[in-house]
Amino acid sequence: MTVFLRADASSQIGTGHIFRQLTLGREIANRGEEVVLLGGIEGSQWLSDMLGGEDSIRWKSVPIGSFGGHEYEEIRGETVVVDSYFFGLQESRQLTGQGARVIQFWDGPWQPTIGPTIVAPVLDCHPPTLIRAKAEGVEVFSGPRLIMMRSEIQEVRRRRASGTRGEAFRVLVVFGGAPNPTTLSWVLGAISHLDGACEVDVFAGGPEVEGWDVKNLAPSIRFHSVGPEILPYFEEASFAVSAAGTTAMELIYLSIPSVFIPVVQNQSENAHGISRHKLGLVIDPASPDKETQLFKEIWRQKTIFESGGAELTETQNSAERIDDYGAARIADIVLS
Repeated sequence: MTVFLRADASSQIGTGHIFRQLTLGREIANRGEEVVLLGGIEGSQWLSDMLGGEDSIRWKSVPIGSFGGHEYEEIRGETVVVDSYFFGLQESRQLTGQGARVIQFWDGPWQPTIGPTIVAPVLDCHPPTLIRAKAEGVEVFSGPRLIMMRSEIQEVRRRRASGTRGEAFRVLVVFGGAPNPTTLSWVLGAISHLDGACEVDVFAGGPEVEGWDVKNLAPSIRFHSVGPEILPYFEEASFAVSAAGTTAMELIYLSIPSVFIPVVQNQSENAHGISRHKLGLVIDPASPDKETQLFKEIWRQKTIFESGGAELTETQNSAERIDDYGAARIADIVLS
C-alpha cells in the first residue's frame, strides 16, 4: 500500500501543513507502508533540505495548489491525505476521478467539508460545521486527541521535564510564514517596556520591523530566521508570544505560558478553542489596547517567574488535551 500526502509551504502559507503531514507520514512509514509527500515548497530551503533527508518519506515536488497533472499518475486506487486550503470540490473530483480515496484535514469553518472522510485536529470535539457535515453523510473524526506532535517537539518536552530552570526570564516570539511588520512592531513595543533581566528571541524571518530601530530596543532582543534552530529555544523558554497556528498547539503541549495572536483567518478556530478552554491569553490584533494587554501579561508571568512560582493554570496542565499519540490515531484512520 502507498499513502500519498498532499501539502504546500511558502512564506504566505507557512510550514504547518508540511510539518503535520511529515509527522503523519513518519508514523505510517514506521508501520511498513510506503509514503509519498506531494508538496510544493517556496522560500524555505531548510525545509526542502529536511524533506530531502527524510529516509522514510519520498518527497515529490508539485506546483503549489495543484491537484492534477503527471505528478498524480501514481495515486490511482491509493489513499490521498490532503492538508491544503486550496482543496475544494473541483480538486476533490480531480483526485477521486483517478480512483483515489480522499481524506481531508479540516481546521475551521472557512474550509469546505468535502470528505468523504474528514480529520479535524482541533481543540473542540464537535464544531457545528462538522456536526452538519456528519449529518450529511461525511465521515468525521475530530478533537484534540488528533492533534499531532512531531518527534522533535516530543523530545523538547522530555528535555524540559528533566532540565533545570535558568535564572533569566526568556521570552520566545514566534510568527511563522510571512513576518507581519505591524504585528511585530506592537509586540516588540510591549516587550521593550520590561525592566530587569530578560532575554528575548524572535523567530519571524528577519530584523526588518516597521518603525523600530532594533539596536536600541531593550531588553536584549535577538532575531533569527525560522527553521529547525528554534528547538533549543523551546527548551529554554519561560514565556512565549505566538500566532495561533501549529506553533500554538506545540506551546500548549509543552505547557509554556503563552499569549496567542491570530494573525490570519485560518487561525480563528484555534484561537476560539484556546480561549474557550483557558489554555492561554488570546489577544485580538485589532484591539486598541493590544499592546497594553500583552505588556501586562508578560509582566505578570515575569513576576511569577522571579518569585520562583509556577503559573498553575489549565495551560500548565494542558498536555492531557494534547498527547503523543495523535499521529498514531490518525494513522489508524488512514490505514483502515
